Amino acid sequence: MRLERKNRDRNEYRFYEVVIEPDLFEECSLVICWGRIGSSSRQRIVSSGNSDSMMALAEQVSARKQRRGYLPVST
Repeated sequence: MRLERKNRDRNEYRFYEVVIEPDLFEECSLVICWGRIGSSSRQRIVSSGNSDSMMALAEQVSARKQRRGYLPVST
């Protein structure tokens, strides 16, 4: 899921991306990327969980960012 926050008055063009991916040990990892749109990004990987726990964590992260003004972007 990709979320973006754009505010021209504050020169704020940010994105946040949350993706669930399989890892080498037949479990799932949560990959979180964030940064300024059009620039290089930072990345954090949360691993060692089953798909249900990673899905719950992804929903928590997404809800927290939406409360801070990020909006979902359709791809």
